Amino acid sequence: MRKVKTNDIKKPEWYLTKLLSWIREFKEKFQVHFGSLFENENEATITALFVEQFCELAVLKLTDDIPKLDDGLFTHYIDEVIKFHRELKDHLPLSHFKSPILNLFTEEKTLNRWLQLETISSFKFLSTVEADDNCFEERESGNGYPIPAMCVRVLTSVKLSGRG
Repeated sequence: MRKVKTNDIKKPEWYLTKLLSWIREFKEKFQVHFGSLFENENEATITALFVEQFCELAVLKLTDDIPKLDDGLFTHYIDEVIKFHRELKDHLPLSHFKSPILNLFTEEKTLNRWLQLETISSFKFLSTVEADDNCFEERESGNGYPIPAMCVRVLTSVKLSGRG
């Protein structure tokens, strides 16, 4: 592969962003010029088919890159692919669109690696929380019941991460 910015293995956001810009730029042109080939399909279905083909380009690139990644880059790829998927869902009328890119991360080997890294990260976090001398000190929970400071810190972290 060529050595260009959009092909830097450390920056998946560069080619994912490029794909998003191409999708935005060409989706209407695709519908105008090729929509007649899909006589029985509505505009959203045609757009979804168009976007899926661009996503296949990313799948090819990611399939090649993922085995080469160290753990730090692997987690960066996960974050960028999730952002890419959200961007597609947020800015395109694709209610029934299922990104083939996310399927890469549900393949057994890749999913096991992801879960292993999440487990390691969670244990490291809990170890730092538990190492705090005040981790079992009771704090006010906001609903009138005292809870350990460790629980407050964990729940706050989950809430700040956007997962809770």
